[in-house]
Amino acid sequence: MKRGLVIMDPAETAPSEYEARLEALRDKLRAEGSTVGLVFGDVARSNDIQYLTNLCLYWNEAVLVVPVDGKPALITKLSKRVQPWMKRTSVLDDVRSGPQLAKNVTQFIKEVVGSIDGQVSLVDLDLWPNFLVNDLSENLPDADLKDLPNAIRSQRYALSNSEAGLLNEAKNMLNACLDQAWAQGKNDAQRIEIAVKETRSAGFLDVVVFCKSLEDGTVYIDAVGQYRYVWLRVARAEGGAMADLLNSVIAEVKSKLSTGICEADLTALVKAQIGDKYQFSFSCMPLSDLESRGKFRLPGDGARLLKEGETVSVSLGLSDNNNVASVSEMVLVPCNSPQ
Repeated sequence: MKRGLVIMDPAETAPSEYEARLEALRDKLRAEGSTVGLVFGDVARSNDIQYLTNLCLYWNEAVLVVPVDGKPALITKLSKRVQPWMKRTSVLDDVRSGPQLAKNVTQFIKEVVGSIDGQVSLVDLDLWPNFLVNDLSENLPDADLKDLPNAIRSQRYALSNSEAGLLNEAKNMLNACLDQAWAQGKNDAQRIEIAVKETRSAGFLDVVVFCKSLEDGTVYIDAVGQYRYVWLRVARAEGGAMADLLNSVIAEVKSKLSTGICEADLTALVKAQIGDKYQFSFSCMPLSDLESRGKFRLPGDGARLLKEGETVSVSLGLSDNNNVASVSEMVLVPCNSPQ
């Protein structure tokens, strides 16, 4: 299957934790005066739905409907034949299929909530397709559709014990797979092939790997992958002047990363270290945005102050006219800056 191994293991994440995540969203809905919340997902960005329910939306589009009072349901365009395994691998009891998302969302809301003349919250409205928002407006003419930004992603900044366990397990496996790629691959294509094969065999749902040998002797390998509902990125560079600079700068960034600092501060540090020798890209990204490589990050996220206990993906890329290389690590934000 396209998205790899999909399982639900209560020993990894208890059903009660998923319910707690849903209840945290319900609390935010109640605070907004909403009767129901809607979470959109598609193949490019479905991790919010997976975080709340463990459901892997491996294709097409769907809306998770979360009533303030009542059980959630997934409304999807996928055929009914996928419903049995979706229920077996999620905490959802109600999965509904059909080509008209807005109509089926409306039908479910009316069944559970009754007549809709109150507020309905759309989580991260800016990420919704316009046609679907318009269809919902037509099907719910008496409802007050409101944006509820960052309602789920903000829950995911600091990892729970189960999430931290999954992340550490995934990081160890990904590093082991990259070790094999380094040791056995004789060229870039072979390293990519080995890394993808090994990570998929290890149980990753998704993985994208880049590898490149540069003119100055630098070789880098960069992997972004999903294990269960957790995303992570590991990138290594070695062997040349560009690799040496990458590793030196990322080590300096890690030494300065602490509670109360923001991505903009770290970017200024990187710029001072690199000067004009190379163009660079830098990010200190919440794990909740790794799925899309930061494409849908919230405006102003670069100025958000990091908090103790968050885990972030710290990534640095350098480029000149002919070469590009990157390094990336998963870093736990400590309480205070090292002295």
